[in-house]
Amino acid sequence: MCTYSYYTKNFSFVSIFLLNLYSMKIKEQTRKLAAGCSKHYFEVVDRTDRVNIIYLRQGDADVV
Repeated sequence: MCTYSYYTKNFSFVSIFLLNLYSMKIKEQTRKLAAGCSKHYFEVVDRTDRVNIIYLRQGDADVV
């Protein structure tokens, strides 16, 4: 019974550690992406702007 709780606690610790490591990796990739995109111009869109969605088939892509 004691060994079970010991392994369960260790498993929880390892799981939390790996989750934090994964989270840090995602944050690092996001920072790199943001740094690479900082030279581009972004327009802020408000609710009054309209967005038209056009669906194209494979063959129609050249016609547009």
